[in-house]
Amino acid sequence: MRRFDPIASYARHLIREVEMIGALVPQRKVTHWHWGGGTPSIIGPALMREVVAKVRDHFDLTALQEHAIELDPRHLDDEMIAALTDCGINRVSLGVQDFAPHVQEAIGRIQPFEQVRDVVTRLRKAGIANINIDLMYGLPLQTIDDVRTSARLAASLSPQRLALFGYAHVP
Repeated sequence: MRRFDPIASYARHLIREVEMIGALVPQRKVTHWHWGGGTPSIIGPALMREVVAKVRDHFDLTALQEHAIELDPRHLDDEMIAALTDCGINRVSLGVQDFAPHVQEAIGRIQPFEQVRDVVTRLRKAGIANINIDLMYGLPLQTIDDVRTSARLAASLSPQRLALFGYAHVP
């Protein structure tokens, strides 16, 4: 079970950094904004709204063309989807990795195809149509057929982008 204290601490530091950078370059125009580095939505809906509000206070978002975020489809409820739309997110990258159950078990990331399909449907219903699906090759126990099947299943969801990354183990 994850503890929320480190996440809240991170969000407070992020807000402070936005304030510091905003003071150095006041009302700098932002055209593209990407929340990356894993699963940034782990901060939850309330803190996400707080961070976005702070960025809006310090930066000019009137020319914002793309506001993207990486998400783990296993942890995306309706409250978080509402926060994404409230914050102006218009592109989502779903970290699927692979749809094969034996690969998912080996990497400790169980997310059946039906769960991902449901998330894609709910995102589109909320107005987020720009959806990327991120797959990986070279995962433990993964075969070439697993990669092919995962790519076909991901493509069946009609993502705007389908990305395939090579697995690199970082201890």
